[in-house]
Amino acid sequence: MINSGNVYKLIGLIILFKWRMRFHDENTIEIKSPCNGDCFIDNSNKLCQGCFRTMNEIISWCSMDDKEKEELMEKVEMRRKQYESK
Repeated sequence: MINSGNVYKLIGLIILFKWRMRFHDENTIEIKSPCNGDCFIDNSNKLCQGCFRTMNEIISWCSMDDKEKEELMEKVEMRRKQYESK
């Protein structure tokens, strides 16, 4: 069933895809998002328990440059290790 929320998400994804393709350089290596599709925001620490990012970090991912993404990936790995050591 198609509802307005799904339509807006689809439109947003299409716009994002076109924007990213406009600035895509074939010589660069794309840094993959840490999203694994297992999305659940833990209210105690405000982190997604699937990718260990905040909502702000998730929303900002597509507008980050490679350096920002690499720095975030380091934070994500540190958070993951802290979570697993509990």
